[in-house]
Amino acid sequence: MYPDKMGVAYQNFPMTGNMHGMINQMKVQLKENGFDTYTLQSVSDNEIRAFFLSDKASSETLLARMLPFVDKKAPVELDVAQLIYQQGGYWVYKIP
Repeated sequence: MYPDKMGVAYQNFPMTGNMHGMINQMKVQLKENGFDTYTLQSVSDNEIRAFFLSDKASSETLLARMLPFVDKKAPVELDVAQLIYQQGGYWVYKIP
């Protein structure tokens, strides 16, 4: 909604083997595009979507810190928003 507030990009890739097999390809994408980090989401049995954060500032936003991006600490423990469910790449938080 606010592209000037957070640098995010995404691209779909064909699934080759399993999600963990995509790590080298994602490292190439990070280096070629100057992205800071990424996370992967399975779209179908044959396709995977990579979400990239373009810079350190975007990686330090609350939203980014609540999601499982690679090369970052585990999602933060929050006092107000509480992680109540995790299934694969889906994270559900309770926000009072």
